[in-house]
Amino acid sequence: MTTAMTTAMAALVLALPVAGDGKPAAGAWYQRSARVLYVQAALEAVRGTRPKALDQTYNYLAAMERSACASAVERRRVDCLISAARRYCRTRPRGEAESCALYADVIASNVLVEKHLLTPQQRYEMMRRQKDYRAALKAYVRRVQGTLATDFKLATRAGPAAAELAGHVDGYCLATADVSNLSWQTCVTALIWFIARQP
Repeated sequence: MTTAMTTAMAALVLALPVAGDGKPAAGAWYQRSARVLYVQAALEAVRGTRPKALDQTYNYLAAMERSACASAVERRRVDCLISAARRYCRTRPRGEAESCALYADVIASNVLVEKHLLTPQQRYEMMRRQKDYRAALKAYVRRVQGTLATDFKLATRAGPAAAELAGHVDGYCLATADVSNLSWQTCVTALIWFIARQP
């Protein structure tokens, strides 16, 4: 896969326009073959990266989202985090730069959605009751992702191979958007992040 193609694919998830039903809008990059190719490449990138490197990227992008990229305007937060992820990946060793573009895209999507998984009341209660709010939030998000992954496994019986798994992830996230209230992007990146990090 060429670096140019990887970069274009890595911007796919966050940049994808979403129709009113939470599914990707029409267009060349949004066809099933392109989506499945993205999911497969992202699964392989997350699986092939050291957990420590993934955690460092997550912590960096989460910190950026809370500071330099903080904005009440969602599009600005997204654009800022995409730019931050690209800058971060340019600092990685030569062999990691290509996969970084993909796994950083998955991470950025997961970081952006965290705030939407809790109601303001739930967030307040968590901050009031937990000594370490960020650790509690991370654990909560992991449970949400685990529940989604369990439902995915039961619905699809998908095997572990990335090529087969990618098609099932794409199909599942399209089919369940109306029921789960999760956009295709959110569903896909949550599943990639959870499944690809399993032992």
